[in-house]
Amino acid sequence: MTISRRDVLRGLAVVPAVGMASSARARAQDSGEQVTLRVQPQEDWFAEDASPAAQTYRAAHERFIQENPNVTIEFEIIPPFERFRQYLIADEAGNPPDITFQGAANTFTLASSGRMVPLNPFMEGHPYLNPQNLKSVVLDVETVDGQYYGIPTTTDVRLLYYRKDLFAQAGLDPNRPPASREELLDYAQKLTKGEDQWGFGFIADNSLHAPHMWMCHTWAGGGELLAGDGKAIYDGPAGVAAAQLYQDLVNTLKVSPSQVISTDYDGAVRALVGGQYAMALLGSWSWAEALLGPLGEEKIGWTKVPVPAGGRDASFSGGWSWMISQKSQHQDVAWRYIEAINNEQVALTLGKTDISCWQSVLNHPEIQGTFVAEAGQYAAAASHGNPKVVTTQALFDGLRQAVQDITQGKAAPEEALRDAAAEYNSEYYEQ
Repeated sequence: MTISRRDVLRGLAVVPAVGMASSARARAQDSGEQVTLRVQPQEDWFAEDASPAAQTYRAAHERFIQENPNVTIEFEIIPPFERFRQYLIADEAGNPPDITFQGAANTFTLASSGRMVPLNPFMEGHPYLNPQNLKSVVLDVETVDGQYYGIPTTTDVRLLYYRKDLFAQAGLDPNRPPASREELLDYAQKLTKGEDQWGFGFIADNSLHAPHMWMCHTWAGGGELLAGDGKAIYDGPAGVAAAQLYQDLVNTLKVSPSQVISTDYDGAVRALVGGQYAMALLGSWSWAEALLGPLGEEKIGWTKVPVPAGGRDASFSGGWSWMISQKSQHQDVAWRYIEAINNEQVALTLGKTDISCWQSVLNHPEIQGTFVAEAGQYAAAASHGNPKVVTTQALFDGLRQAVQDITQGKAAPEEALRDAAAEYNSEYYEQ
């Protein structure tokens, strides 16, 4: 059976699994009982141009089915940002898949609503899939009352990228990127050349990237989005200062273009590569292929998010995790499958190109000293994740609109953030 890219993107295919061409079977119990597991995996496992990571997963899957002959694995291929909605629909109908691969923006909602299996009995004492080894903000997001609900694989982190060649042309040391917010503003002014070259580019469009990037500056200033009881407090001094930074960049200093509110993530990457941006805050996943590939080490560098005076290292990290449905009739078998496709060799292979959530991988001799190791240690030490609330989308919608109004000069930072936080709290905060 051949699965086309169109089938994958439509999310319509239920894929038999041996060699991606027939049903896979694995031993469910010593009794030889036949068991079927329905699994929502990454969709690129079946792409014609499957990535090395996907090929690694597929190899682990094939080893599992060869060693265990009595379980049928049925794959349900759903595009990543449709998977959460489709899972909820299936769960409400009483027929969710046994295993699902979900993004960190949704895992807390699934975990806190009782839809997923707590994994503590499986993880505690495990030689590598244990909480001590999986120190990651992604794991924290899906931890509820001390219970772990997902196995994260790889993560990412937001970084400041800068053009070394443009630094040199502006008389700046290409080996000394800005470490403080004050230096960021100073460098941005020196790097700006009218509308041909902007000192700093950032994302303030309608995507999730916009609040994620702004949150880095708020956390770096010592602020928080929410109080412990769920009340929105991003209108505090650190949040106002982060919003003022955006207004200063675009309207006061004019070192960032007003088009940041309509430039998407890929557009920001192209602007940095093309030299329209001299610096930009982007994700770690862009480093190897999108930036280092076309520019080379002599032209592009990276560093931590600049910190304001009296602030702290801070960034944002997301990721994806394997979760087991509470309604699964075969939870033990589901765990064994997750364990098999997340073995140590798989983690090491994935960790060569993406930031691993596993400390043992980040510390591995083959990984140490590489970009993923250094960025990974920064993420482990300084990153925050999505807010642990089920109303994340509403929180981000109000925040994003406020930041856009501030960036365009339509509203003062303190006023816009105060109004947005008050509106969110009136609707969702229960005192």
